[in-house]
Amino acid sequence: MSHWVRTLGIIGTLALLVPLASCDDSGPQGPGTYEATVTRSAGLPPAGVVVDVVGPGITGVTGSGPTQVWTAPISGGQGLRVIAVNTGIDDPVQFRIDVSDVGAAAPEVVVRMGTDGDNRHITAVATYRVDLTR
Repeated sequence: MSHWVRTLGIIGTLALLVPLASCDDSGPQGPGTYEATVTRSAGLPPAGVVVDVVGPGITGVTGSGPTQVWTAPISGGQGLRVIAVNTGIDDPVQFRIDVSDVGAAAPEVVVRMGTDGDNRHITAVATYRVDLTR
């Protein structure tokens, strides 16, 4: 009798574990938004930037806080060229990137050019950093 009890116990344990093994723990999926914040590692913060937002499933870009944006498609349809201008004082340039699936790879944001608060061209684009949060 103990053999059957042990066998039933093993079968019961396996029956409980099989559904757990099939669970998908890949994180959130479906439409969502990334928040992009543009800063500089040296010098004054940027007042405006031109960036390329590249990746699959980008559905739009909107300004965040005092930042206003204008967009145009990049040739090939894999992203948007974005002009983001901060109208606030001492606030970072921030914008939202809407995507069709937050479970896919995060978009890449490449800074092409920028200006400071006095509308001077900032030539050292390597000093820019773009942080993405979900």
